[in-house]
Amino acid sequence: MRTLFVADKTSDEYRSAEARHPGGAELTDRAAVSACPWPVTLAPLRDVSPGDFERYELVVVGNAATATASQIDALVRHRCTVLFEHDVRICRKRGNFFATRDWPHRFAQRCVCELPDVARLMRAARGTIYLTERQRRAYRANAYYQEGRWAVLGASLFDQGFFDTVARLREQRSPRRGALVLRSANLIKGSVQAKAWAAKHYREVNEVVDLEPNEVLAALARSEAFIYLPQGLEPAGRMPVEARLMGCLVVVNDHLGVGGEPFWLVERRRARAFLRDGPARFWRLIAGMVAAGGGAPAVPRRGYAPVLASGLRRGTRWFARKAAATDRRWLPDPIQFSLETSARRRSQTLRVHAPW
Repeated sequence: MRTLFVADKTSDEYRSAEARHPGGAELTDRAAVSACPWPVTLAPLRDVSPGDFERYELVVVGNAATATASQIDALVRHRCTVLFEHDVRICRKRGNFFATRDWPHRFAQRCVCELPDVARLMRAARGTIYLTERQRRAYRANAYYQEGRWAVLGASLFDQGFFDTVARLREQRSPRRGALVLRSANLIKGSVQAKAWAAKHYREVNEVVDLEPNEVLAALARSEAFIYLPQGLEPAGRMPVEARLMGCLVVVNDHLGVGGEPFWLVERRRARAFLRDGPARFWRLIAGMVAAGGGAPAVPRRGYAPVLASGLRRGTRWFARKAAATDRRWLPDPIQFSLETSARRRSQTLRVHAPW
């Protein structure tokens, strides 16, 4: 079965001046492609014309924020498309709820966006693969999203080269000192909060700043602990998994997607076996969706749900305008307190996990 895997970017291309090296999505895509049981082509969306999709029997779509309207139309018409969710495709903020002032996103951690093109694509697809159950729930909470056939992968994907590097670095038994945190300008990553917490508990705090993937593993091999405190939904979380595999104590909060997966709490041998099987499991899930044939019938949502979501979105815009016009609190005190408390509780509930 000739397969095309498309995404915004691939792992071997330049990203930006601030982030030169591949991110978790690109590394996961690379691991998936390396394990594909069929002839596969990995291509960035900018290099694919709408007519190219018909040359392939299966199209797997990763991050596709740069997809054009004609590309989406072609994917909707394609006979066999599977979507691979890295963040929150149905959200204008891509799931970065913390970066917006509208209260359903920021305080309730809930997306109320309506993206008709994305909705069409998801209805037409053979199925959707999510990284974690917490990520899937973010989709399910949106009244405009109709859930068809789906599967949860459980974690980011890691190729054999990754596990070889982990084994080599752990055999070196480098001296471990202090805590390691991720430095990111993206507020949802919680870099400031993680660094502040680490400074209270460790004499030495180091930061990961745009390192090549193997350099990140080497930095983890020299650290006692990895601190990661996202301030909003983290659909999966690659670095906490890497940190535990590299022998670090890991401190996270309840926004972490993999923190809700069963493998996260099992002993080392079973966790490693689960992660090693990830790429093969990904293609087994896709094979099942292909064999099932046709797009899965969407699960109907209650008729009033989109109406409520539309009203909620209009109310959000009204509140935002009022907030911009005044410097006063712009939600009734009980509502604001409840929403802020719920989001803050997830941010402040810390979990400490032993190395694998």
